[in-house]
Amino acid sequence: MTASPTLWSVWTDVLWCMGIGLAVALMRDWAGVIFGASRPVQVVLDLAAFASAAILLCGFAAGASSIGTVRWYMAVAAVLGAMGWRYTGSQFLHHAVKKILALLVWPFRLFRRW
Repeated sequence: MTASPTLWSVWTDVLWCMGIGLAVALMRDWAGVIFGASRPVQVVLDLAAFASAAILLCGFAAGASSIGTVRWYMAVAAVLGAMGWRYTGSQFLHHAVKKILALLVWPFRLFRRW
């Protein structure tokens, strides 16, 4: 059984894992924008995001964590990081993609009207 880590090392692990969760959610959101929103694509992307989060958390715990094993607070921090992306950055990403697509399509819309 491993010893209890200090509060400072727990805090640094939590911050790292929140970053991991945010990065996984960001990549999953970009992949959803690129590949579309059909149900089979979403299932595959969700499974890939879950697997990559598990691999990244285990890799972080083995390599950079102060304790060396995955703890419950690491998984919670990764989920909080993913939720942070979902409720803050995701809307900005989708809004920016819509605006960029509208700008790219604008000349064709003018040509069609004319």
